[in-house]
This record gives sequence, C-alpha cells and structure tokens, in this order.
Amino acid sequence: MPPLPVIEIDKRILKDDYCNYDLIARCWNDEYRGRVWKNKQRVADFEGPDLDQIMVELRAIVDGIQAGKRHQRGRRKPAPREIADAILAIDFKLSRAQKMMLAIHAKSPGHRITVRAIGRVGDYTSAEGAFEEYAEIARRVCDELAYQPGSRRKDHYPGITLLLVEDVGIGSVTHDTVLTLRPEIVKALELLAW
Repeated sequence: MPPLPVIEIDKRILKDDYCNYDLIARCWNDEYRGRVWKNKQRVADFEGPDLDQIMVELRAIVDGIQAGKRHQRGRRKPAPREIADAILAIDFKLSRAQKMMLAIHAKSPGHRITVRAIGRVGDYTSAEGAFEEYAEIARRVCDELAYQPGSRRKDHYPGITLLLVEDVGIGSVTHDTVLTLRPEIVKALELLAW
C-alpha cells in the first residue's frame, strides 16, 4: 500500500480589524476555523477549506451585519447621543493620540484647528500622515454607526464628513489646512465630557 500523501497544514493565524469587528482565522484541531468578535463577544463562526477563504467569508458576514444596520437606519443622520455612544463603543480601539486630537479639536476656539496643531500630539512626518490618523476616527465611528455620510469618492477620506464641515480630499492636506468640527460632534463630545 503506497503511503498517504502528506498534507501540509497552514499554521498562520490571520487577524483583521474590519469595521470594528475582530476577525481571526487559524487551524484548530486540524480544521480551519474562523470567528468574528465584537467587543470581546463572539458574533459568528465559520469553517472552510483554507484560511484565506475563511477571511473572505468572515468579511462577508460582517458586511451582512453592516448592511442590516444601514437598512434599519435608512437615510437618517446620527444624533449626538448616537455618536457619543459610538465613540464610547470604539474607545478601546482608538489610540491615545487619536483621542487627544479629537479632544484638542473640540476645545479649540470655534472648534476650528489646523492640521499642524492636531499633528503636534504625535510624531508625524507629514501633515497628510497626521490627518490620516485623525481621519481613522471618522472611519471607525461611521463603521460603528453603519453610516456612510457625504462623499464616497475614492479621492476622499471615508466618513470624514461625519466629523468635519470640510470635505477633505486625499493629498490636499497641508500643515495650514483648517478643520472645523460639525456641531453634532461637538455636542457628542460634550455629552462624553471630553
């Protein structure tokens, strides 16, 4: 009897932070398995033939959840209380620098600030780098709310129009770019006492 072919097991552990859900796929007990977690609670499981396929399926599960939330929301804009709750829900996913950027912006006169000023909280090599870090907050809050505001063009930061009055294009940010917080965000931060 010929020897059985050796099956090579993929020992990688794939992790992804996707729409504020934590996705993980790995080999466990000789089976490829994946899980979706949200705030340390298991949301869904999936088994498949390989880790990359599992990650695709886990993202599809999250996309389905997000689509359901968007359908439930409709075209309604989020209220300050909803935004405050969303910020609280993702608080542990925000870096210290991101929290400080948002707090400094909220306390600035007229809620207007330059990219240079928010960039001072971190060691950023460029204005665009500092702004990308700041824009990450908007993307995370929008993902938490399952809300897609304003421009969806590829040359604009996703979700940034939730935070800012200005619709900022990728590559257009300089140190002197002035950013103005939306009134709903200011009220949400006041509710949080930031």
